[in-house]
Amino acid sequence: MGTKAKSKSPVRVVLFALLGATAIGGGIFWGVRYQKESWLERATIDELSSAASKDESDVEVFLKLGLRAKESGDWPRAARAFGHACELAPDRVECWVSWARSVYEFADYAASDAILGDFIKRHPMDGTAYLERAALRRDAKRNDRAWEDINQAVKLLPGDGKALALKGELCIDMGTYQDAQTMFLQAKALLPDSPWPLMGLYHSSIEMKSLPEAEAAARELRKRFPEMIEGRFYLGEVLLFGAKSDAQLEESIRELLQAKEEIKNVPKENDWHFTSNLLLGRAYCNAKKYKEAVPYLEKSVEITPDNPDALFYLGRSYRALGNEKKAVEVLAEHRTVLQNVAFVRKQVAQLNTDSNDFVTRLKLARWYLSQKAYKSALVHYEELISRNQGGEEAKNERAEIVQKLNELSAAGAQKEISDAKTP
Repeated sequence: MGTKAKSKSPVRVVLFALLGATAIGGGIFWGVRYQKESWLERATIDELSSAASKDESDVEVFLKLGLRAKESGDWPRAARAFGHACELAPDRVECWVSWARSVYEFADYAASDAILGDFIKRHPMDGTAYLERAALRRDAKRNDRAWEDINQAVKLLPGDGKALALKGELCIDMGTYQDAQTMFLQAKALLPDSPWPLMGLYHSSIEMKSLPEAEAAARELRKRFPEMIEGRFYLGEVLLFGAKSDAQLEESIRELLQAKEEIKNVPKENDWHFTSNLLLGRAYCNAKKYKEAVPYLEKSVEITPDNPDALFYLGRSYRALGNEKKAVEVLAEHRTVLQNVAFVRKQVAQLNTDSNDFVTRLKLARWYLSQKAYKSALVHYEELISRNQGGEEAKNERAEIVQKLNELSAAGAQKEISDAKTP
């Protein structure tokens, strides 16, 4: 027995040595990997650029370089970095999504859409690609095409909360609010740590005038995500809409005033500035405090001249204060804007029913052009051309819009270029 034990001891020594070497090797591998990840997180854009130029085969460096460029607002640089990452990792959808989004920020929709289209051709069963293209198309107001993509995404990603939530957003855009609620309720169960489903439930409930449900969603959002300004705004808004007493109006005003205080440092172009002024103006108007209402409503009209609610409550306040001349002027503008909103909604509803309706799309494109809403017009002209509709007329009119936008951009007329609030 003693002899056998001695004969095995060298084997044990070798085995232990091998195991030790493996452990050391594994430790070195993970240590190096950790060091690289740590370096990537803290590296500056210049350090990443230098590393990328030395080794053009490291996809993680190019992804991080693209992210740093994105954070600094250098979209062309971000696009170049993400584009190279796609060459290195042609099967990684996050590379393609980042490339498409970067291109969208400084170039045009068609180029970014084509990037994701190329990926989908090679990966037709990748649900994330359809989901991301649906989001891009919705951002670019191509809701009919986004609808096709989101349905495919939901099919390929069963149980994906983000896909269901985005489908809910598109249902709201298309006016099918009950369907939106169904999507958001399912998404809420799948995304327990996300405010997105609660926000969707709030908006769909407001559209259906289900104020108790909207208030419940607003209060839950405010409680669970106190750092989000939306919760306070939503609560102030729904309390305003459902107020049946002065006390309820006062509670609404307190919430809205606090929300307005919290957005002081938010960029001026942010929609919250318009929303806070409009809601406070409405609240004071409903409380019959017309002198307090007017400054807020005037500011909201200054920010967004074609909002029918702002014009209506401003005209009503002027009338209550005895300024009939201003009331007549503002309410006449309100009627015009209301007619425009009704016209656009009718055309959009028709396009949601039949996205190939050439006559309706051309009518809407030309209406936007007549209103000098160039960006909105461009969306529909590009859609016509992509569908081989409209012929040379559509191409020529699109070229005129592009030229006009370039002229305005060169002149620095950003306010004229933007028509994001156009119905």
